[in-house]
Amino acid sequence: MSAAPASVPQPGAFAERVVSRGRPRVAARAVSGRAGQVSSGWVPGLCAALIGVAVAALCVVSSDPVEAADRPTPRTGAQQAPTPLGPTETALKRAVEERMPGVRVLGVVKTPYAGLYEVRTEDNEIFYTDEKAAFLFVGAIRDGRDPQRNLTEERQQALSAISFSELPFDGAFKIVRGTGRRQLAYFTDPNCPYCKQLEKELTQLDDVTISVFLYPILSADSLPKSRAVWCSTDRSKVWLDWMLGGVAPATTAICDSQAIDRNLAFGRRIRVTSVPTLIYPNGTRSAGMRPVASIARAIDEAGSRKP
Repeated sequence: MSAAPASVPQPGAFAERVVSRGRPRVAARAVSGRAGQVSSGWVPGLCAALIGVAVAALCVVSSDPVEAADRPTPRTGAQQAPTPLGPTETALKRAVEERMPGVRVLGVVKTPYAGLYEVRTEDNEIFYTDEKAAFLFVGAIRDGRDPQRNLTEERQQALSAISFSELPFDGAFKIVRGTGRRQLAYFTDPNCPYCKQLEKELTQLDDVTISVFLYPILSADSLPKSRAVWCSTDRSKVWLDWMLGGVAPATTAICDSQAIDRNLAFGRRIRVTSVPTLIYPNGTRSAGMRPVASIARAIDEAGSRKP
């Protein structure tokens, strides 16, 4: 298992996870699917399931900002009925679930990649297997003709898209720069170091309206700090003073902060399991710290495509 992320966040490196619900994705190569019995107790996470089939040495937490943190959470995936399966797909589903207790398979689809089958779990993780489930392939598949193209990520983006207009904007505050014509939403925690790095990047983004959803998931005082920001008279200023300048929000103000509770409930429903998580106008999302050029490009591309 790889070491934990360094204490000082690096651009494009990591997202912070939900501690109580975090299920680390793994970037493994090929692992045997024929190992013996797994333990009866279920530890959340695909890597934990793989440990149960004696392949722990091949489980490595990815440091890629998308591969490590993206949690595909679609209205058309996380909440949809399981995909109808043919005989081979049904057998693969049964084999995976028998060998990985606690993993519920929602769909099995044959891919054009060397005869591999895509397996999608209830957590909207994607991994791959052969037609006999003899091996599991966990991680990203990239286009050999264009290695920058992450085919697994594209598939997850398609599955995870939600309607931007359905975000609960009454539970967000806005930061407007320039004309504000471009739109971006993001879920964040006041104690998230990668969110602070992201805020520095976002100061360089022009003509944008950023809807900030307080999502206190990381530590005991994340919720009090979020409430202090929400109850302030100038939420965006107090937020930026804290995230960029280290000026702690005053905790004396008291107000109705149920919007934060609604954010948490909504985030759980669409499976936002790490911060920062950014949502673009076409409903696609990304998680983790990204440089401003990457964010601007994603916003502009999202504006030209519908979810």
